[in-house]
Amino acid sequence: MVTMMAKYRVKDGKMEAVKKIVNDVFVKNAKDGLEISGVLYYYWSTAGTQADAYVCAQEAYDSAASLKKHLQQGGAVKEGRDKFQKLVNLESCVISGPQEELDKLKDEAAEYNAITRIIFAHI
Repeated sequence: MVTMMAKYRVKDGKMEAVKKIVNDVFVKNAKDGLEISGVLYYYWSTAGTQADAYVCAQEAYDSAASLKKHLQQGGAVKEGRDKFQKLVNLESCVISGPQEELDKLKDEAAEYNAITRIIFAHI
């Protein structure tokens, strides 16, 4: 299992636009691909005040390959990601998994300036 948690600061007044992209593009795509993409869970949450708002994405996949596939999607997802990135600033990202899976995600970790954490025990 590989998990990724990203925290984004939402630009002033853009929360509703961010939520629309998340629901209409990212979540819809994740639901459509649950059976084949290796998604174990995928959810978004909000925090903060209107003047200091955040959204957090928390995702889990069965493997590094599934996470890579998710991050490399094109089409509507890429268009949505491009719009989303204009509305937010990435604050932090953590990718967790067994060392052998993290080794396969070095480029993705660098792209997101992610901290990596080795999972050594889980149930």
